[in-house]
Amino acid sequence: MSSLLKADVWVSSRLPIAIQRDGQSSAFSPISCTLIHGTHEAVLVDTPISTTQTTDLIKWIEETAPTKTLKYIYITHGHGDHWFGIPLLLKRWPSARAIATPATVAHSQGQLEPEKFINIWTRFFPSQIYQPQKTAEPWLSDTFTMEGHEFRIIEVGQTDTHDSTALYVPDIHLVVAGDIVPEKLYRRMQELFPSRINPHAILAGAKAAFGLNAYEFKKTL
Repeated sequence: MSSLLKADVWVSSRLPIAIQRDGQSSAFSPISCTLIHGTHEAVLVDTPISTTQTTDLIKWIEETAPTKTLKYIYITHGHGDHWFGIPLLLKRWPSARAIATPATVAHSQGQLEPEKFINIWTRFFPSQIYQPQKTAEPWLSDTFTMEGHEFRIIEVGQTDTHDSTALYVPDIHLVVAGDIVPEKLYRRMQELFPSRINPHAILAGAKAAFGLNAYEFKKTL
């Protein structure tokens, strides 16, 4: 018999960007991470950027699901702001598996190339990103399970970035959408999965879509 599922959402603080734009300071939009948990286990969708944010997320998970083991960390897409927290989370929950589609993993690996990681990420957030970094491992199936509940990976292609995905949890009619624009997600679901997906709730991966600063930054990635 499957357990009952609950979903809780953590939202990061805004992360100041070290480089000024037009002489003015700016900050990265808050990032949301979703914890879906049953009786004994949990799945986390996406991570924040900095060590401080990830430490805060870990404390929140410990308070929200204190007796539960993190089984999977699912990464929705390759932008580093949604997976740079993986190493610290795996330190806290070493039995957990960080997973993503092969295309997302390939994109993530590109984020660690000097052109992106040194020239962009560490310039924007110096001494705030944990090193050495670790990407998710490629997950070859389009589903995984936790306590008898199925989690479905929805590949939606180009949205905020290429090879984007969302995660659908049928038993609670929930879609965790990463950085997919909601209107586009609805259109893609109608096109690709008209009879299989009927969400009652869609959770975005960044507060207020991206916010101008984050969107302009992400266009370079």
